[in-house]
Amino acid sequence: MQATLSQPATSLYCIRISDKALCIAHTDGALEPQIHFTAYALKSGIDQASQVKAILENTEVVPTDCQEATILVDSEVMLVPNDEYEASAIAEMYDQTITGHTQDEKLAASVDVLSSMAVFPLKRETHQVLSQRFGTLHIHPTMWSLWCHFLSTNQHLHRNPLYGYFHDNHLDIFRFQHERFRFYNRFAVEQAPDALYFLLYVWRQLGMDAETDHMVLIGNQPAELAGRLERHLRHVSSLQPAEEFMNAPASHIAEMPYDLLVFLEGTLNTKH
Repeated sequence: MQATLSQPATSLYCIRISDKALCIAHTDGALEPQIHFTAYALKSGIDQASQVKAILENTEVVPTDCQEATILVDSEVMLVPNDEYEASAIAEMYDQTITGHTQDEKLAASVDVLSSMAVFPLKRETHQVLSQRFGTLHIHPTMWSLWCHFLSTNQHLHRNPLYGYFHDNHLDIFRFQHERFRFYNRFAVEQAPDALYFLLYVWRQLGMDAETDHMVLIGNQPAELAGRLERHLRHVSSLQPAEEFMNAPASHIAEMPYDLLVFLEGTLNTKH
């Protein structure tokens, strides 16, 4: 991509892990680095850790001298206000709140701009594979980059929209209020009727106004969803990557998840 890094130039490796895919995006370390992106399907019924290990052992994918990586994990997040967070209690608290991850390792990432800690699971064996491969890991949930990005745009100060992010057969809905979370939850969604129901349910639950408030749709939404929402709400917009990131080359990589694009663009821009 056409972005200038400050000296010394360094490579950036980011690995995004979901149940169905592993994505790797990296820069080449040049002063005007190019972003290289590859996606690998992960087979269900086969140990995730062994698949991840096999991919990372390919030196054409990740050179042997690469010892630092950022890991974005697509999993269910539990948000805890900073003043209520206790590291020793997060695993038990998570398992009491969100089911299905008792055997997974529970990790936490700070969302400083929103005065919260994001607690999320990663398969224990997969974490071990990553730790053995890289000397330094920075691990965040996929939503982390989106929350930081949209809070920094300040549009919540004058529009305070309800955001809906579509990815990996899920819909993450969130809204801010006074630099705090007003709402966040994730729903399993594949079809427009389900998405319409959840979005309007949260909209009404938050007491939002159909004439004055805004809804912002992000990611791979069902094609007919925006039109259906416009029958109920006056202000509905769909973000396009090329418009959001001023036609940056990476914004034209159709297979790249929006959260990964946001992370890459945000990281590279801070290095100007």
